[in-house]
Amino acid sequence: MDEQLDDAEAKLNSDDPNVRQEGLDAIEALDDDVKLGLTVGKQIDAQSEAETEALNEELTAQVVVTTAPKF
Repeated sequence: MDEQLDDAEAKLNSDDPNVRQEGLDAIEALDDDVKLGLTVGKQIDAQSEAETEALNEELTAQVVVTTAPKF
């Protein structure tokens, strides 16, 4: 991604307006990719949290709580 960003920045510094536009388009595409990655990451985190909570509840239901020693 760093290489793509460097390429886009180089295009932004061009004297040719068409090349500058290509640089802008490339940066917008990279921005969209980053946003998508963050969205997917948040969804995975939420799913993992839900699965962890469900497992915790399942394991908690299986725990036998002892309040006093048996003699």
